[in-house]
Order: sequence, then structure tokens, then C-alpha cells
Amino acid sequence: MPSKNSIAVLPFFNMSSDAENEYFSDGITDEIINALCRFEDLLVTSRTSSFAFKKQHTDIREIGQKLGVFYLLEGSIRRSGEMVRITAQLIKAEDGFHLWSESWDRELKDIFILQDEIAKLIAGHINSKIKPSGLINEHVIENTRALDHYLKGLYLLNTFTVSQKDEIIDHFEKAIALDPNFEKAYIGLCNAYTWLSSVGAYDPLDGNSKVEENIRTLMRLNPNTPEVYMLIAGKNFWLEWDIPLAYTNINRSIELKPGNAEVYVQKGLIHMAVGNIDEAFEAMYHSKRLNPYDEVTEYCIGFFHSLINENEKAMELVHKSFNTLSLWDAHFFLSVETLCKLNRFDESWMIICDNEQKPNFSYLIPYIKGLYYSLKGDGPMAISQIEVLEKELEDNQQVGMPFYYYLCKIYVNLNQPEKALTYFEKGVQLRSSPLLFARIDCSFDILHDEPRFQAALNSLNLEIPAQAPSKARYRRSEISPQLVAEIEISLKELMERDKPYLNPRLTSPDLAELIDITTNQLSQFLNEHQKKNFYDFINAYRLQEFLRLSKEPSLKHLSILGLAFESGFNSKTTFNTFFKKQMGITPSEYFQKR
Repeated sequence: MPSKNSIAVLPFFNMSSDAENEYFSDGITDEIINALCRFEDLLVTSRTSSFAFKKQHTDIREIGQKLGVFYLLEGSIRRSGEMVRITAQLIKAEDGFHLWSESWDRELKDIFILQDEIAKLIAGHINSKIKPSGLINEHVIENTRALDHYLKGLYLLNTFTVSQKDEIIDHFEKAIALDPNFEKAYIGLCNAYTWLSSVGAYDPLDGNSKVEENIRTLMRLNPNTPEVYMLIAGKNFWLEWDIPLAYTNINRSIELKPGNAEVYVQKGLIHMAVGNIDEAFEAMYHSKRLNPYDEVTEYCIGFFHSLINENEKAMELVHKSFNTLSLWDAHFFLSVETLCKLNRFDESWMIICDNEQKPNFSYLIPYIKGLYYSLKGDGPMAISQIEVLEKELEDNQQVGMPFYYYLCKIYVNLNQPEKALTYFEKGVQLRSSPLLFARIDCSFDILHDEPRFQAALNSLNLEIPAQAPSKARYRRSEISPQLVAEIEISLKELMERDKPYLNPRLTSPDLAELIDITTNQLSQFLNEHQKKNFYDFINAYRLQEFLRLSKEPSLKHLSILGLAFESGFNSKTTFNTFFKKQMGITPSEYFQKR
């Protein structure tokens, strides 16, 4: 059953006489989604998933079912000169019943004020208790030509077409030139530079410089812009390796815009880097709930499973994300590595052959082949692939690139720890981004007892504040003794009756909604009155279920891990760690003693 606080905004239909105004209707749809994302405890499906149904003529009930939402918003936009008419209908997804409809006629310059008005009305119809998080201070457009350039830039950016990179940047820069206070245009420009730099279409150092310059302007214009904190967190994490600061900024972004799916992906990556496996998966599952069709999130969950040596699950998820990410080098590397770990060498080699002639992968092929041969146990062939590249890398150190990570892995596979450590240390020094996950990456297990490895790992400062996002939010929403008692009774009844802990993707917002309280109230109750965090609370029930199932004669055919998954645990590592923490022995030792 979808959450009663969940909604998807379908692409608004362009009713203008000019078909080229498609960028305008798409852009306004984007802005309404963004406005709704500011409402805490409102689950808003992201643009990627909603736009998957554009011009599909799919039955409204089927869309609701596929997106997993209770409500759908659809509408139309008609633009005429400096005026715009927006019509919107709120629909119950289950049966297609129209609950509410309204039209607005406004001047174009007030379009962002109108989008917030629409968002507030919709949120009020869904749940009168839902309030916007953070300050909403939308901009009156000083020059409507700036709006046009911004929406055109956004439209092109969302097509992810590298060949139009100059046009994308030009539109955002023109919007800023026409309206220097236009925050959204600066955000669009930052996102454009970040994306173009990440795919090699723009020099990374120049791109980072441009992003920093625009962030400074944004902070001066409005320090409460949530997207700014997400941009800063990304820079803190990927470029500066300042994990505590990245975590602080990502939580600030969530406080200001809790419905943004992308921000939970970044939060999950931060948690995984420091080794918080439960928190990492919960953040990703929350992002997946907001954006069920996003293949980047699918890939990241698969990547997490690979880090903790759950390769079957990793391959399943990496395969699902193939359509969108097949030209991404990280996806290529992980696909080959995971298949090799599963001893599916023929399939792995086929992927290498299929991609060998693609221009964007030419630099990567020797490393990939080196990885393949090293995992297959063919040392001479592995070395022959990478020895020339090693010399080139010696002569031309490339900051931030993944090559040191690849070489470290190859030498680990070849059981040459000294060479592996040399590349690990160099990679840390030059911030080879995949090494951010070295603490949790099972590939480096043989290095963990090495003092050089630990010294390099300690230099990463892989720590985050223990309590997040902040106690200040609790002080704004104190729970009374009466509510504490009600929550305790409701939770106990729910856990015994419905067993929600059997869902491996259960998140704290899911659990809070099941007993009709806010996520903050649940966190405060668990932390202050149960002296547990969410993960320990849920995993305690899962452990009891595991112990019960382990005594069932009908389940004797299941392995220990199979029983753990049946009990709701979402990873082998989480299960083993929690079991030993609670029982004092490993699962295997427990079964041997029975």
C-alpha cells in the first residue's frame, strides 16, 4: 500500500500554440516538483521517474501502481506573451478519481511565487499537518527573458546531451546576465559544470573553479538554498575528502529540502565511506522510494553490495542499471569485476570485447583487462596489460583519477601487497576517488593488518558526527509523556502484528508513517526513551525472527544467510555484525553449539 503522503507530478501538457514551448511546460513541472520537495514527510517522486511516463498514454492507475504513490498531479500550461495559465488536477492513483482541480492566470514574472502557492495547496489537500521545511523565499523574475534562458538550459541539461554543452552553459550564463539575482540559474550552471566535468566534456579543474565561484555568489544571495548545500557537500566529499564537513552540509540540504532524492544518494555514499552499512542502505532505499526509476541509485546499491562481497546481489542490481549507465566507466569496471568474482569469466570477457572499441573506454581497457587476468589468476598477462600504463602514470600523475585504485586492486589480486600498498598510498595522496570506500571495500582485506595501509586510511578522516542531523530539531518538536506512551504501545502492536521488519528496505520514515507520527518524533522516541537507534531497534526484531526460523524443520534447506534474508536483514555483513554484537558468538558458532 503506497504512503498516503506520496505523490508524483506528471509532466504538464503544453497547451501553447507554439510547440517549441515544450521546454517551458517541462521546466515548470520541474519547478513544482522542487517546490513540493520542500515539505517534510511528503514523499515526492523525482523528475526522472515521473518523466518516464511522458507521452506514454498509460492508464493513470497503472502509473500510480508503478510509481508506488497514493496521489498523482497532472495539468497543463498555456503561455501567451507575458501571461501564463496553469491548470492542475489532484488525482487518487488507486481509482483515478479527481479530488481537486484549479486554474491560475498570472504574469510570467510571478511564476515561481505561483509554483509555491500550488505546492502549498496540494500539500494541504494531502495532509494538513505537513509543513514546508526551511524558508521559502522565491524570486520574482526581473526579466522574463532570463526565465526563458534558464528553462531552456534546464531542458537541455535534462537530456544529458554532451554535444549541446556550449548551448547549455550559454543559456544559464545569459539568464544570469539578464537577472544577476536569479538563484536557480546559478544552480543550473553549477550542475552543468559538475556533470560536464564528470563525463570528461569539461576540464575538471576549470569546472571545479567555476562551481566554487558560483557557490560563493549563491551563498551571498541566499544562504538557505538547499541545492547549494548539496553542491558544497559533493565538493567536500569527492574533491576535498572532508567527510565531516560533507556530512554536515548534506544534512543541512536535507533539512531545507527533505524530498530531494539525489541528496539521499550522497548521504548514503558518505555513510558507506565511513563504514555505516545500515545507514548507507537506508539512505539509498529512501532515495529509491522517491525515485523508483533512477538507475544511478540502483547502481549505487549494487556497488554497496559489491563492497561487502555480496556479488550475486551486486550483479543483479548493476545489470538493472545497464541501460542508462552503460557508457559510465565505473559501471563498466564493476560489471567486469563482479562477474569475475562469481567465476563467470566468459561473460566478463564478452563485456570487455563489446566495449573495447568505444572511444570513451579506450583509456580504460588495459586496466580492465589487467583486472580480468588478475582475478583469473594469470599474473603474466595481467602485468603485460598494465606495465606501460604504470610508466606513463609515473611520468604524469593525474590527480583524482581512479587509475591508482585500479592498479592497487590488480596487485591485491596478484597477492603482491607491497606494490598494492604503494599504489594505495599514492592514490590517497592524489585523491583517487574510489579509495574513499577503502575502509569497507572487501577487496583490501589482505591489506588491513599492514601498518602502511592503516596509516593511509587514518589520514582520510573517515568520521562523521555521531548524532545527526541535529538535536535542535528535537527541541522544536518535543514529544509529551502521553505521546511517548502512545508511541510505545503502537510500535509494539505494529511489530508483533504486521512484522514490518521483514521488509529489508524498511526506513525510519516508513516506520513513522505506519504509526502516524513524524520521522523526528520516531527518532526522538527511540534515541531518548529506548536508548537505541533505528537500526538496532529493527535488527533486534530481525534477530529474534532469525532465531525462531532457525528452529523450523521446514526451513532446514536454507543456509544461515538464507535464513537471515528471510528475517529481513538486507546484507550478510549487517547480519553477522549484529548477531555477534548481541549473542557474543558468530552465527556459525551458534549453530555448532546447538
